[in-house]
Amino acid sequence: SVADIQKFKPVVKVNVGGTKFTTSLTTLCRFPNTMIGTMYSGRHELVQDEDGYHFIDRDGTHFRYILNYLRSPETFECELTGAALKELKCECEYYGLKKLMFPYTPLAPFKTRDVANESIVVSQDQHGIYRVNGVPVRRCKHCGLGDFAGNSKIKRGGYYDDEVDYIPHFDLVVEDRGGVVYKTQPSVTYPCRVCRK
Repeated sequence: SVADIQKFKPVVKVNVGGTKFTTSLTTLCRFPNTMIGTMYSGRHELVQDEDGYHFIDRDGTHFRYILNYLRSPETFECELTGAALKELKCECEYYGLKKLMFPYTPLAPFKTRDVANESIVVSQDQHGIYRVNGVPVRRCKHCGLGDFAGNSKIKRGGYYDDEVDYIPHFDLVVEDRGGVVYKTQPSVTYPCRVCRK
């Protein structure tokens, strides 16, 4: 049991989804108020296999980054990008480490082009909301469009036909610059002007 490990064994063997790791109890419990810290606090019974490994039913692909952070949070750096970084952040969320490993900082303003090929600047506020000229970008969850038409350009029941204030594939544009579109980003309220959903 974990209680026995705490008394006698400073080394812990962990099997995360079939990938095996060896670490210390001190490392796993570095942040006691997180899920991983709680798992190895001694308050929960963890079953060991015949080789002494505790099994965690998660993807072990990026668990080494989690261990490296727990071993040395002051110097931790992560070179992952794109889908791999998103996978790691998902695992960090499960273990209760996401806010520690990836504290929120707004993405620096960046230039891109709208559907009419006009240059625009996208900025992100302290709440994680992306804006163009102060107007929150409304995204379509179906096609990824990012609409930044101001309220004065929207008629009841839809958009004026001649307006082109939107960014195709907005989520991809943000991800290509290392950003994330959070669930708090406003959504298109009328049928999307591109996919009509």
